[in-house]
Amino acid sequence: MDDINIIRGDTDTITVTFIDDAGDAIDLTGATVWLTVRRSVPATTIVDDTDALISKVFTTGDITGIATFDITKTDTTYDIAKYYYDVQYKDTSDKIITVGVANWNITYDVTRSS
Repeated sequence: MDDINIIRGDTDTITVTFIDDAGDAIDLTGATVWLTVRRSVPATTIVDDTDALISKVFTTGDITGIATFDITKTDTTYDIAKYYYDVQYKDTSDKIITVGVANWNITYDVTRSS
């Protein structure tokens, strides 16, 4: 997974494509996909995402293997800093796969008008 750089207060759409080892799209029909952003990577087991800065769920997958997450301006109003995100999916047989962990960088904005 690549690092994501978002300017504070901006909106964005994050698109993740799930492929298997052969390079074929993973069928996301009936799957649940999560995108979670945290201040740090938890060192201990956590039981839920209630302390996550951003927690998005995608549940309308199909055979294309593509999941999209709409990021709102409220999602990006945090301090200028490096955060961490991952994307996971759970298929219909309850198999959970973490696609990867990467940096979620919120960078400076200049204009503060809305």
